[in-house]
Amino acid sequence: MNWLWHALWLCFVIIPVTILWLVCIWDVIFNRHDLSWLKRLGYLLLVLIPFVGAIIYVGITPRLRGADMGVGGLGQPDTRPMVAAPPGQVMG
Repeated sequence: MNWLWHALWLCFVIIPVTILWLVCIWDVIFNRHDLSWLKRLGYLLLVLIPFVGAIIYVGITPRLRGADMGVGGLGQPDTRPMVAAPPGQVMG
């Protein structure tokens, strides 16, 4: 195979999958304080299957909201509309 295809495979497949795999392991070990040691061990065994385990882990883990991640009450919830005003109008 040509060296260009090896370099492209490395840059676009191998490195991103390795980063995803390492982030999943880091997340299980250090960031998931809601898991018991048995569940944490189960997730680690799942994630140790490099590519498929990391994809399954990302798919089945619940995403935590701000209060669950340690971001305390930042004041009132933002009630501004999700869309901006047309050009020339000021939203108030």
